[in-house]
Amino acid sequence: MLPLPTATTQAVVEADLDMKRINVEVMLYAYANASASAPLMLVHTSLLEPTDDSYGFFGWQFLYDWIVGLREVIAFVGDGGAITLVSETEAPLSQQTQAWQVTADIAQYLRTGVTYVTAVMIAVAAITVVYMVACKGHYEGLNMFELSRVGAITWVGRPMLLLRSMTALCVLSTATLELKYSGYISYLSAVATPWYKTLLAANEVTWLVSIVNDVSLVLTQEYTAFYVYPNSELVWVVVAALSAFSPVTAEMDVDMGCNIVEIDFQVVCTSGGVHIGHLTRMTLLIVIVVLCNLLCFLVARHLIGRKPSCPVASLFLSSGARYLYNHQHRRHNGVYYLDPASAALNGILTMRYGKKMLVLDLKIWRTFVLDVPAIDHKSTESFLGAFPLLD
Repeated sequence: MLPLPTATTQAVVEADLDMKRINVEVMLYAYANASASAPLMLVHTSLLEPTDDSYGFFGWQFLYDWIVGLREVIAFVGDGGAITLVSETEAPLSQQTQAWQVTADIAQYLRTGVTYVTAVMIAVAAITVVYMVACKGHYEGLNMFELSRVGAITWVGRPMLLLRSMTALCVLSTATLELKYSGYISYLSAVATPWYKTLLAANEVTWLVSIVNDVSLVLTQEYTAFYVYPNSELVWVVVAALSAFSPVTAEMDVDMGCNIVEIDFQVVCTSGGVHIGHLTRMTLLIVIVVLCNLLCFLVARHLIGRKPSCPVASLFLSSGARYLYNHQHRRHNGVYYLDPASAALNGILTMRYGKKMLVLDLKIWRTFVLDVPAIDHKSTESFLGAFPLLD
């Protein structure tokens, strides 16, 4: 056999000394001899008995089970003495989650995620308004319409926006049933979704449109600004029309059968099932989003022709801000100035202090201190509080 490493050998010696100090034992009741009339004796021995080498392996196995939580060690102290014993193996208690709890828990998580996205977007809008007031109206108004495309992607992130959009897709792919009582029997009745709820749910799908637009920026680039708004409106109209004129209906099937859970103990029988959600409708809605994005891009590319060039290539700008912001009349002496409100949507919080600009970029969680270039003309007063992109 290969020798144990020095550290392992030392650990074994220390563990052996600790076990001897607390004297953990195993015990059993036994007769003094083979006769059943003999007196009953309490027999116990140390878990790591030094005089019995053949039992050492099992003693260390018991010790390992104790360490990993499969056994317990209990000390019994009485008037006549004390004994410390190791218990039998106790398997961890496991309890299966009930099927009805899974859907309820998922719904709760989805609701919490939607609430989080809403709260963050309200906070971003509030911060942007503060910057709009602080800069005395010197901001690019068209950039404020990019709250859901630039602001949401930067501050909330694609995963949470995907969660919110998938919630809307689930709502639009699920029929609504209501339990009613006629006075004699209880029954399930289909309930039509109000038109305004359909419009709101269809509008929530546009969050998925924003994600698809952002991911496809790698290919669409400068064409993006020309088709994102028609793309969102088209998806909204198509999804709302589909949900209104071809709503999801509940289905029921009768299938009587029984399954044996435990022989001679438990049998589970079912009479059928009620299906209110349709995976095919959800898949269709996702396909609509992707196809509308592709269609709008191809139309924009055909109408515009040659791809225009973007005048800004700063690393401080996210991809959405670079291709969706309005960059006209924002340069002075070769420096591009990003107004504070647009910078806030882009995840950049700024504060002017004398000739210095304090910057916190939330996209990379880093702070910067920049020297602000001199402004030597009255027509450039709108740049006084702006963030100069000097990279």
